[in-house]
Amino acid sequence: RLHKPSDGVGHGRISAIFCPGRSAVIGKIEDQNAPARGQTARHPGPVLDPLHEEIHSFVKEKVERRAPPVDALSEEEAASVLLRGPITYETGGVDCVVAPFRRGCVSLPDNVGSCPFAESLGDEYISELFEGFEERMLRSKEDFDMLEKNQPPVEPYLDEVFKNIPREYFGFVADLNDRGLLYWTQNSKERVTVFFVRKKSGKLRLVIDARRPNRRFAPPPGVDLCSTEALGKIEFELAEQEARDKQDLGIFFGGTDVKDCFYCYRWRKELAEYFCLPPVPVKKVRNWKGVDTTGMSDDDLIYPCFGALPMGFSWSLYLVQYINTNIIDKLPCFKGRVGMTDRGDPTVLRKDDPDPHHHTYVDNVGVMGMSGDAVASGVDDTTVAFESVGLETHESFTRAGECEALGTFLDGKQARAMLTEKRYWRLDKCLSWALRRRYLSGSMVERIIGHCTFAGLIQRKSLAVFHSVYAFIH
Repeated sequence: RLHKPSDGVGHGRISAIFCPGRSAVIGKIEDQNAPARGQTARHPGPVLDPLHEEIHSFVKEKVERRAPPVDALSEEEAASVLLRGPITYETGGVDCVVAPFRRGCVSLPDNVGSCPFAESLGDEYISELFEGFEERMLRSKEDFDMLEKNQPPVEPYLDEVFKNIPREYFGFVADLNDRGLLYWTQNSKERVTVFFVRKKSGKLRLVIDARRPNRRFAPPPGVDLCSTEALGKIEFELAEQEARDKQDLGIFFGGTDVKDCFYCYRWRKELAEYFCLPPVPVKKVRNWKGVDTTGMSDDDLIYPCFGALPMGFSWSLYLVQYINTNIIDKLPCFKGRVGMTDRGDPTVLRKDDPDPHHHTYVDNVGVMGMSGDAVASGVDDTTVAFESVGLETHESFTRAGECEALGTFLDGKQARAMLTEKRYWRLDKCLSWALRRRYLSGSMVERIIGHCTFAGLIQRKSLAVFHSVYAFIH
């Protein structure tokens, strides 16, 4: 029933749930839903039925506890961050906040020579997937030709510095080659370009505009991840007195990250030839390490192609999630427990069960449990498991009582899960920005609702309010 609210719920109710105290603004938004002169109202029913009153009261009581931080972003800044770029900026269909190339600032592995081939770390399914990728991953020629006919052409987005200063591009390609990230070919099956986004560390993340090869490859299978929903379903089995006191439940948290994870998984040249960067003259690379220019003239062109899983390729996340989960779930320290996911059963923590629970979110592994030693052991074993196959880890930690994980603050002392302050107030400010605008496109509202959905998953009751908003989006 929570997913079928009455037709009377107006679009402005987004703010009523996550941004209480703005009734005047909400009223203006809901006035825009009124019928034009001479037209019949589409939703003449009551504004809220008792079930929705219960939901609104429940969520409003939760959010009114939170005081805004002193250093919160402005409404425009929050909208720019959550809507993936300066609000008026277009990047030719590339959905992210792009940053110009700066030499020495790109976050990449030093050398991937000791890194594993992705197909060597999976199970038999992964091996067969790579071995028969042309049949198992590529679209049929008929499907691809149909897409080419019916979809608009892809205009790849290339970093502005590379576009305007060729020597910077040549220097960047030389750096990739020195790190072992490239194959070289004259048999380009498909082309890509590169651009960069800022990381929280201030460095630049390399992203591949792989929309052309993504059109050639079939969509990957879905992934079952852990998000706010799974973290919001954690349960405690406590004695009656402990449940009443709810003081220091003795929960421990830990975690680790695989550094530059995507680019540390190598793959075969036959796949890399679908991810060719803009070509360079042979005379520029004739003496470079690993470049075979036998039989080529100086004026011939040769393509550098990515020898590791590109961030931007539609299959990369699926492959990394599958392989990393396969590595971690088999560790003896987790006693055969399957990692936490949104679709899985709730995680139940018990005083008499010291064995840790865990989740794998692409390159991030989190561990929790009632025993500090067991959690620390789980983090250590996870680190060893990754590094033993050539994957470097960083940002490992263990702590007691509370933790931030996947945009969620876990308070083990009070048995609470909530959005982090940073994520919560960005969404609050973005919603305020949206409600001040006279016009919003359906696609822009869809992005905002995506963030609201992430927030609402931690308490599914709140998702009921978006029914009418979906109608506006579509």
